[in-house]
Amino acid sequence: MDKDGPVPLYYQLLNDLRARVSREFNPGDLFPTEESLCTQYGVSRTTVRAAIDVLARENILKRVRGKGTYVQEQKIEQNFFQNLTSFSHEIRVKGMTPSTKVIEFNSGPATEEDVFALNVSLDSSVFRLKRLRFINDQPVVLVITHVPYALCVSLDSYNFENESLYEVLERNFSLPVAMARREVEVTQASKDLATALQVKRGTPLLLVKTTAYTREKTAIEYSVAYYRGDRNRFVVELER
Repeated sequence: MDKDGPVPLYYQLLNDLRARVSREFNPGDLFPTEESLCTQYGVSRTTVRAAIDVLARENILKRVRGKGTYVQEQKIEQNFFQNLTSFSHEIRVKGMTPSTKVIEFNSGPATEEDVFALNVSLDSSVFRLKRLRFINDQPVVLVITHVPYALCVSLDSYNFENESLYEVLERNFSLPVAMARREVEVTQASKDLATALQVKRGTPLLLVKTTAYTREKTAIEYSVAYYRGDRNRFVVELER
């Protein structure tokens, strides 16, 4: 700690503690006490408490009354709302391991929601692909995807536990995703969602509805995704 420098002690401490969490601790670890941090850094308890307060607001640390302060499991930062890339690609770029479990994959009559989202007729058919997606073996999102059957009648011959839907649509059916419309809202985990995502029933989830289009504005995918709010953080960068 540079006590004579221009950077406030509180800010120096905050940055050092933030770096230590990612470098030295695992989720669930007990964090050093305020007293020990005061001794280690040679600063007041007020300074230490202020830094811990910020880390708690950022969900990096969690205070448990009567037990101490613990390291939280960090949320996964995703650029889902500004990049049209596959889930697996984005997670690998961040140095983590994605995996997918196909829960259901079949075809059937279009629903009224499909008619509106995919611009298909009510008597047409759609593929329904339900996948549970993992990051480092932890379930983070359940996705239910509908694709017009007429656009890719052999879609069910592919294994989407190992392949990207967007890559298959582009490579094998000449249907590259060029644009998408997303809606996001908050919902609560039903019994089935809670079981699949390994959270408590009623836990807040991010509900994201996506309609993807070709450059000619043909709707080729409609999905409903349920993201664990405790494991995901979406980032959008804007410029003017």
